[in-house]
Amino acid sequence: MSPLVQLLSGVVQGSGIDPVAFVIFIDGLAKLLESHGIKRKIFADDVKIYLSMQNANCAAMLQVALNTISDWAREWQLSISIH
Repeated sequence: MSPLVQLLSGVVQGSGIDPVAFVIFIDGLAKLLESHGIKRKIFADDVKIYLSMQNANCAAMLQVALNTISDWAREWQLSISIH
C-alpha cells in the first residue's frame, strides 16, 4: 500500500464519486474555453483544443486558449504534461 499523503489539489481517487467529482472539477476549464470560442475535447484527464485556422486572428484566439489553460492549471495547482 502507498503511504497516506495530504491532497493539495485535484480529485480524490478510488471512491465511487470520482467521475462526478472530476466532471465538476474540470467544468470550469471547459466553460472558460467555450467563452473564448475554442472547441475542446475532454476525456478523463486529457484536454485537447482545436480551432479552424482561417486567419491570423485565429492564431491569437488559440494563444488565448493556451494561456487560459495555463492560468487555470496554476490556479488549481495542477501541472501540465504536453506528452
